[in-house]
Amino acid sequence: MRKVVTGLALVLGVALLTLVGGPAAAQKKKASETDATDQDYAILAKMTEVNGVIKSFDGVTGLLTLKVDAPNAESKVNPNSLNAAQQAVLRELNDIRRREQALATTKNPATRQRLMAELQRDFVQLQQKMDKLGLTAQGTVKVTMAYKDFDIQGIEDFKIRLAKLPVEYDDKGNVKTLTTKEQEERKGKDKTLPGYEGTLQDLTVGSKVKVYLTKAKTPAKKEGTKEGTEADKKESTEAPQARAYFRMILIEEVAVPPALTPKKGK
Repeated sequence: MRKVVTGLALVLGVALLTLVGGPAAAQKKKASETDATDQDYAILAKMTEVNGVIKSFDGVTGLLTLKVDAPNAESKVNPNSLNAAQQAVLRELNDIRRREQALATTKNPATRQRLMAELQRDFVQLQQKMDKLGLTAQGTVKVTMAYKDFDIQGIEDFKIRLAKLPVEYDDKGNVKTLTTKEQEERKGKDKTLPGYEGTLQDLTVGSKVKVYLTKAKTPAKKEGTKEGTEADKKESTEAPQARAYFRMILIEEVAVPPALTPKKGK
């Protein structure tokens, strides 16, 4: 059996799981975890945001390791056992895979959006063909849940935001109810940012986050002497560029430390 679809599920909002029956189809599959490849980073570079789980965060350097869902799908059937119509459907599945890969290298935003819409439409049409031919998604495509680890560097003055305010307590240990004014104050000075102000301490391992990506900011060049120019070159050589950068992290769900997680039956 050969692979007919494999993907990062970062490229399409619908992603591969739309074709094979949604997240429930992959829940019981064994998950694997690998470092992101150069191709994965190339796809990430064309995105403005990505969701994932914090695997690690260095508060000194601002380096985030993010675990991102990357489901894989492959054929579960022997092409030789199918009739001509069914084989044609599998060829369409292969074609969608090639188009998905080509989409990752499309630079023009308008063209990429149009191609993405066409792919989503063709996913739906292909599913309908599979149903008519008796090729059910669960019987034809095997989905295994996998994860990719991305190292993403925070730029200077990156923002940390909380989607929900944490529970606060008063002096007596009772849950504190914040007034409208207090809630507004928790948002900080910039009211255009999502959620509420967070801190480095909020970036705990296992927390679910949305990471807002950005391009690397070019360091300011030193003007004046030739020695200054040479120093710039030496500094740029000694400090390698990261493969991805972020400007803001929105914490959507804070991980509960194991020690605070209630045991079953208690």
